[in-house]
Amino acid sequence: MGDPRSDRWLLVAALAAEILPPLLRLAEPRIVDPRLVAGRLAGREVALLRVGVGAVCARRRTEAALARWDAARVVSFGTCGALADGLAVGDVVAATRLLDHPAQDLLTVPGARPVVLTTVPRAVRDPVERARLAARGAEACEMEAAGVLDATGAPRRFAALKVVSDLAGRDGGRILAPLGRFPFLRFKSRALALVRDRLLPILEDLLRTAP
Repeated sequence: MGDPRSDRWLLVAALAAEILPPLLRLAEPRIVDPRLVAGRLAGREVALLRVGVGAVCARRRTEAALARWDAARVVSFGTCGALADGLAVGDVVAATRLLDHPAQDLLTVPGARPVVLTTVPRAVRDPVERARLAARGAEACEMEAAGVLDATGAPRRFAALKVVSDLAGRDGGRILAPLGRFPFLRFKSRALALVRDRLLPILEDLLRTAP
């Protein structure tokens, strides 16, 4: 009999707004802990993990989750900023590699545009910083994937699947700017809609078709 963990997936995102669309589609959901919910999605045994913002939290909480839900494949999903001029809000991308990270053997995600992804310590809102990262070869930026990848560990397989939510400084950072008494509200609303409408169908196809 095969190892039952060989078909398990851990799906990791930073924000509740990013987790909610796949969470609402889980069959047989069960709470493992306050940040980790298991169930079935697109025919696979999965667990959804909310790690919060930043690579440090992402690594620590992914390691803790894998101790409770030992999965063969880990996907860091959610939103990202576009550094390449050819990317637009709503485009779904998958990392071929993470800039400055030694791991190279990342899962291919059919239906997503392959990009070089970089994990940054803070949101990129400055056109100068955007240009600097792009000049180093990064095409999109986000804040958690490197931490999740560090926690994943061989022989588990890893993918970073993201949807573009902003232009990382080219738009002046308007999507991330505070709105009166409701900072981040517009970004969270957009993140939820983009994950639901653009990213989730590709994630579900990956779960259905991966060998």
